[in-house]
Amino acid sequence: MLLSQTERHLAAEIDFDESVLEMIKQEYQVKMQKIILKQEVYLKDSELSCVNEVLPAYYLEFEQDVYGVYNYGGNLLVEGLSIIIPSYIDYRDIFVKLKHLLNPHGYLTSCENRVGLTPEKNRLNQYISRVLNYVTQAELRIAVFKGEEPWDIIKIHQTNGWNYDISPKDIINKLKSWQEVSEFEIIFASKSSLSLEFVRLPTDIEKFAKDVAEFCPDLRNTQLVVSKIEKYKSLYLTWN
Repeated sequence: MLLSQTERHLAAEIDFDESVLEMIKQEYQVKMQKIILKQEVYLKDSELSCVNEVLPAYYLEFEQDVYGVYNYGGNLLVEGLSIIIPSYIDYRDIFVKLKHLLNPHGYLTSCENRVGLTPEKNRLNQYISRVLNYVTQAELRIAVFKGEEPWDIIKIHQTNGWNYDISPKDIINKLKSWQEVSEFEIIFASKSSLSLEFVRLPTDIEKFAKDVAEFCPDLRNTQLVVSKIEKYKSLYLTWN
């Protein structure tokens, strides 16, 4: 489906291939807008020698910033696409389809708002009611960013647990170790939280849950983590 002049200008502005916007428009008649994320970046001493592994170099605009436990920092500016989902379209359906459609082309999708994709409908409705002051149920959003690996979502949002001296790279390394015993997708990420949805559950859920609780102290109840994973095949992690 052909793009409008406005949509072609949007693709050029965020440096997206026009074919990506065409695929989205072909699949669904949805509104598309520019999204800009500006994050503060901090690195540990151990990460200074591998900056490009921590963040793709083309994202970086570093400035010297030294304090506390952090050794080097700067500003990360990332532009992406925000897809507004009408209420009559099933959110999960379009999310899954767009993920499978765009990922092979070097684009990552995530929930822009943590509405969740799990069967926990009560929690979903409670969350929607809390955000109604700035986004209506008719305007749930999916974010699309350039990225070759799923971990780039963590890099883009700079998801961290600095309260526990946990850097974005620490989180990425932990997720990679979890992928060795399970299979999951990153559904949502923010500055201090992320949501995972399992495609294949951990082989030893209790051992896995214990590791989760140790890495994410906000989830102290190992048995609760086990029950959540078994019941909903998902996991919400936060470091506050």
